[in-house]
Amino acid sequence: MYKKKPTRGYRLLSIACICLISLFLVACHSKESAQIHDQNTNTETNADEDTIRIHNVKVMFINVGKADAILIQIDNKNYLIDTGTKESVPKLLGALNNQGVDTLDAVFLTHSHKDHMGGAEAILENFDVPVLYTSEIWTFDSEKDPLSKLVDKTGINHEQLKAGQTVNITDDVYFEVVGPVEECDSVNDNSLILKLMVNQKTFLFTGDMQKSEEKSLIAQGVNLEADVLKVGNHGNKDATGKAFAKVVQPDIAIISTDTTEKPDSANETVIERLSDSDIFITQDFTIGILCEVTQDGQIEITDPQPKVIDLSLTIDDISKETQQIKITNTSNEDLDLSGFMIYSDTGSELFVFP
Repeated sequence: MYKKKPTRGYRLLSIACICLISLFLVACHSKESAQIHDQNTNTETNADEDTIRIHNVKVMFINVGKADAILIQIDNKNYLIDTGTKESVPKLLGALNNQGVDTLDAVFLTHSHKDHMGGAEAILENFDVPVLYTSEIWTFDSEKDPLSKLVDKTGINHEQLKAGQTVNITDDVYFEVVGPVEECDSVNDNSLILKLMVNQKTFLFTGDMQKSEEKSLIAQGVNLEADVLKVGNHGNKDATGKAFAKVVQPDIAIISTDTTEKPDSANETVIERLSDSDIFITQDFTIGILCEVTQDGQIEITDPQPKVIDLSLTIDDISKETQQIKITNTSNEDLDLSGFMIYSDTGSELFVFP
């Protein structure tokens, strides 16, 4: 069943290249990289096979327009899969703040397109991220590899993943790397594909995978069944073929897009192929689609709301030379700006009001 909710506005104060949104606390917290294991060579496990542990699980598919950014929270750990565009960074940071995120344990980038890694620099500059994961098969369209540029500029610890490996979250929960299994000509078809099973529910995160990569995974006999599918390539008709939809058989399908930006996304053909699933589109949610996996293995979907504050403010002057901004209160009342930030789109710089 195709479920669509009314679109609500996301309120931001935006003047020129400066955006003011609710505060998220930027904390520097030193952590070890998550452990990587190769399923093909390591069969050892720390979990008791007869014991099923219950975890606190939230997965938010963030509304970052026609782009991808997914927040995964398991117990006290936070992970990002993709970071949206550079222009959508305020929405991304607002969503992290909304979910109480002040540290990130890792960031995964599925591929090199700017609607998936455009916000990565801002995230890495403002969070102490222990490790950045990408696919071992990493391709790009431009002459300058944006990944190399990002790693060089931020100094982030970078690790490449290949199919068959796992990235541990806890001793019994991990990301399984299921693709890519072979290199394709298309950047989209070399997307990093991750699978997560927790509280007896399975999520499949597909980046911008199209039909070519879908076919290669099916041909390799990869187990693609999932309760929740992040639909590949924003629901464009060049992805989610009939065979793939039949193999995955998701109960819930999430399409990350904004059809006003890309009218052909969330395509009717794709929706028809997923007609046995409940379909949700990020553009219909204020901050994002929040999936909570309950202790009894049920999935609850909600539409979290930001705290709305009517700010009577103007930004009257910005000086790059002195690094000063003049903000004027145009109301007759005192305004408390503690708990707010100013973010620069051009420099990926963040100032937090004390």
